[in-house]
Amino acid sequence: MSEKTEADFFTVAELADWLKVNPMTVRRMAKRGELAAYSVGRAIRFRRSDVEDFLRRCRLKTGDEANG
Repeated sequence: MSEKTEADFFTVAELADWLKVNPMTVRRMAKRGELAAYSVGRAIRFRRSDVEDFLRRCRLKTGDEANG
């Protein structure tokens, strides 16, 4: 098995820290369905690939992209 240098899942606190937002913001995005989340017992986890997809959807378009 190969070792991964990055975790496959984030906790609320880890994701909030990575995105530089309040943990409550992360919880609200999950509750609204903006960000895919997984319930593991009483814990909430976020899969890295889902977060990356979310960030791609949130990306602002540059001037050329917005006009083209």
